[in-house]
Amino acid sequence: GDCLPPDALVWQENKAAPTTVCDLELGSRVLCLDHLFGGMKYAPVTKLEQADASSSTWVNVVLQDGTQLTMTSDHPVFPISGDGSGGKGDVLRAQDLQPLQHSLSVVKNEIIKVESVSVLSSQQAKEE
Repeated sequence: GDCLPPDALVWQENKAAPTTVCDLELGSRVLCLDHLFGGMKYAPVTKLEQADASSSTWVNVVLQDGTQLTMTSDHPVFPISGDGSGGKGDVLRAQDLQPLQHSLSVVKNEIIKVESVSVLSSQQAKEE
């Protein structure tokens, strides 16, 4: 089936940090791609199964920034092609992703250094 490993992380509504898939409950709302409109939204979990996936074929998708996504080979993904097309309704099986041709939208929580800070006058603040 189209599975994720139990230790896969998902963003759950009203939680400050990601939650593992195995800690979800029915009705939990998780952040997912709304492939019809191309944006992100929280959707309720309507079905939970712990299946024996030992006979499934698994893939590890590695993105250019080092992000790794593990899923069954038939897990649906909504890639964006290298030319920027796709992503709205175009669905592939994970095993059909093409390196350097497809991109995936991911949500990351990273610590980023402050580049600069400047004090603005009241007028400048109004213009911002």
